[in-house]
Amino acid sequence: MPSLHSFPRLAMPPAQSQSDFSQKTSLGTSPKQHTQKLFQTTAVLWVGFCLTLALGELPDNGRTAFASEQESRATSVGKQTPLHQVIVRRVNGRPISLAQLEFLRISRGITDQDAAAAHKSLTETLVDNELIREFLARQKVTVADADIARRKEQFIQQWKNFGYDLPTITKSWGLAEPAWTADITTPLAWYVYSQSQINDAAIAAEFKRQPKRWNGTRLRARQLFLKWPAGQPDAATREKMAEIKARIQAGQLSMEAAIRQFSESPSASQGGDVGWFGYRGRLPAAVSRAAYLQQVGELGQPVESPLGLHLIEVTDIRPGELGIEDARKEIFDELSQTRWNEIVAKGRESATIE
Repeated sequence: MPSLHSFPRLAMPPAQSQSDFSQKTSLGTSPKQHTQKLFQTTAVLWVGFCLTLALGELPDNGRTAFASEQESRATSVGKQTPLHQVIVRRVNGRPISLAQLEFLRISRGITDQDAAAAHKSLTETLVDNELIREFLARQKVTVADADIARRKEQFIQQWKNFGYDLPTITKSWGLAEPAWTADITTPLAWYVYSQSQINDAAIAAEFKRQPKRWNGTRLRARQLFLKWPAGQPDAATREKMAEIKARIQAGQLSMEAAIRQFSESPSASQGGDVGWFGYRGRLPAAVSRAAYLQQVGELGQPVESPLGLHLIEVTDIRPGELGIEDARKEIFDELSQTRWNEIVAKGRESATIE
């Protein structure tokens, strides 16, 4: 496969400073005060592209192997169909093209070898993004033209830093500039919307609702773990865990004895001790979330993870010392993501997705 060097190379530009965003958006916010947050919100888009371009390869015409394979299904005899004309889904009549799918795939650093496995999840991500765009349009959320132009130039600059021309590559796919610019604009518009919805009171309420999660509290716990047979959840494993928990609660079996007898985790030899951990760490997310709602000595409900079932007992707690200002950005991001998920779920209920 020819290297991406077949695309036009560009001179490495000198480092440029980031200027402030325009003073006002259409919702009356002041992005100048939040420039760093706004860049962080959208940074994942261009970071993925940069890493991929630094390491990856594309054929001479910009068509990846996966795209060519998918494209062949829609190719007439003797005539190749452009990527932007191969429609993978429609959301309320609006098409999502293979070019958009490839654009997202490369931005996430997914190789040709892994493309087929990721095809479904990437497609669903594009569906979600389209539902969010529709929602923001209904809410009349817009971003100042100067902010979009500045973000676009920053995005293109990252490609130039690796010596490649983003407009040329996307043009070879037939992906019009407004299409990939929309992928930049949507996170910016979502940030503007989130700023209008998530105020200081909402952040304070969340900090109060889950203080242990946000103030840096660390827990120590032990677990009894049962694996899913063949990696798939099943009723028999759930029933077995329910019986074990019932015996512990009835005093017929201690937690320690139950772990020694039934646990399938390597920690069983240490009495199930998983050590100290934070809300986000080495334990499955579902397990951490459940543990942070428990008190010391409390036996929680069995928690399901992709690995199996976890029965958790918190054995110690180390109180955190962080204040609300320390956690403000993380709380904002969490509330914003929760709202995104709610809007997508509601949108999928009424949308026509083909």
